[in-house]
Amino acid sequence: MIDKHTPDGFHETELKARLDELGVGHLVIAGMQSEMCVETTVRKAVGLDYEVTLVKDGHSTFDFEDAKAVNTINRINDELSSIANVVNSKEIDI
Repeated sequence: MIDKHTPDGFHETELKARLDELGVGHLVIAGMQSEMCVETTVRKAVGLDYEVTLVKDGHSTFDFEDAKAVNTINRINDELSSIANVVNSKEIDI
């Protein structure tokens, strides 16, 4: 487990160093909150040259006055599909 204090899972954490030690080049990302931690970490991972798979049905968020959660989730999946593999959990073989 790696503690983080910002939406970016890599920012001021040991995540990259641990992944490098293990020789990891492909990340499968799921989590909470779609438009914050998930999106930020996916974008950073791609920027660090990791191959990234976003679990399409493996992240979530909250309803807000101006945006329903389902719409936000769909938007994030659509936007990130240009830089990451976006697949349903049933399609992932770990």
